[in-house]
Amino acid sequence: MSQDALPKDSLMVDHAIKDYILHHRASRSSQRTIENHLLSLNRFKIWLSSQGINNVGTISAPLIREYIHVFSTEPGRNGQPVKPATVWTHFKNIRAFLTYLTIEGEISSNPVTRVKTPRLDQEILPAYNQDDLDRLELATSGRDPLSLRNRAIVYFLLDTGCRLSEATSMRISDIDLEDGRVLVRSGKGGKDRVVWMGTRTLKALIRYLRNRKDESPALWIGQCGPITKAGMRMILEKLGKSCGVHCHAHRFRRTTALTMLRNGCDIYSIRSLLGHSDLQVLQRYLAQTNQDIRDAHQRHGVVDNLTGSSRKPARS
Repeated sequence: MSQDALPKDSLMVDHAIKDYILHHRASRSSQRTIENHLLSLNRFKIWLSSQGINNVGTISAPLIREYIHVFSTEPGRNGQPVKPATVWTHFKNIRAFLTYLTIEGEISSNPVTRVKTPRLDQEILPAYNQDDLDRLELATSGRDPLSLRNRAIVYFLLDTGCRLSEATSMRISDIDLEDGRVLVRSGKGGKDRVVWMGTRTLKALIRYLRNRKDESPALWIGQCGPITKAGMRMILEKLGKSCGVHCHAHRFRRTTALTMLRNGCDIYSIRSLLGHSDLQVLQRYLAQTNQDIRDAHQRHGVVDNLTGSSRKPARS
């Protein structure tokens, strides 16, 4: 019997994954998104096979719960349990896969609807403090080509909140050097978005570009040509060591989000800037300190901000 002739709930897991990935390709999902889903689903498929499960109709809610438990407790490649965010991502990808099969009529009911989403810890992700930023500025204050480039990189990452992959794939033509408009092509989820640079970042970027002697269309250039993700990590690591700051690309994004929140920006604008589709993910970037909450209360506390008419004593 051909795969197409099989009754509902009898589609083999392997075929179902291929169909799902074809759906993503037809929908023009980014290659990064497709690889992310494949990683989760292939691991899930291998585990299902070890349990004697080979067709989608026999995937049950208890099986999904057991897999998530096993996945979250088994050691990863570094010998440590996988991070809660990784468990959450794998579950989300499995949920999207089974939801697709339900919509396509390949399974009669969706077992994942009876499985509670793994908790995503609201850990406080550290951002750069003012001393860190002062050190980074001082370390890139020279007028030599390397300092000009590194200051432009630091300012760009801080101002735009771009991911490492987005920054390293940036082209000069994606930047409007008149008003600081930046087009981020094929960000996470394959979506384009527009972000902005302020005056200081724009000036630093123009100084860096004017000093360049090459004809490359890439925005960031090293000794061997366009800077790759690995190359950018090495640049940031070396820069951080020179000034005593743990310099990591994702930490710039956290700093962008938290600083804008502290400066009064609304979370929806921050979400658009960072390219997040889910506020739950953004909230991990915006984990505030006790001092943040105290400062907010001092600015917006109810009693200290009562109007004159509200403070009039009640008549007896």
